[in-house]
Amino acid sequence: MNQPGKPQTKTFYTPVPQGRVLLRLVAGLGVWASCFVLLYAGLSLGCASALAGKQVGGVSVLSALLTVIWVAHLAALAVMFWRAWSNRHVLPTDVQPASTARFTGRLTWVLHGVALVATVVIGLPILMLPACSA
Repeated sequence: MNQPGKPQTKTFYTPVPQGRVLLRLVAGLGVWASCFVLLYAGLSLGCASALAGKQVGGVSVLSALLTVIWVAHLAALAVMFWRAWSNRHVLPTDVQPASTARFTGRLTWVLHGVALVATVVIGLPILMLPACSA
């Protein structure tokens, strides 16, 4: 039962232990970094190998592989952002003080949003430019 003046808690939310708060905060940026490294390495290795000139149905195989990597990371970040957004008002007061829980909840969805936007930005050249054009 909720008391007046106290924040409501959702029943589907599992409180995060304090040791995992930092991991939850930087997980989105970790996914962004993974996307950046995989796209950069994939493009470099693809241009150095025989994938650079192969096409299937008028689409470069390398560009298609890079697009799949990019979309997979976008999907993961979108889920992470949605979960952080839907839990932004949940205060796990049994694990952290309310002020800390509120701050980390808001900061989590902001950082996941930044990671999502950054991942969109780093992947747009895949759609607009041909791979290995130089």
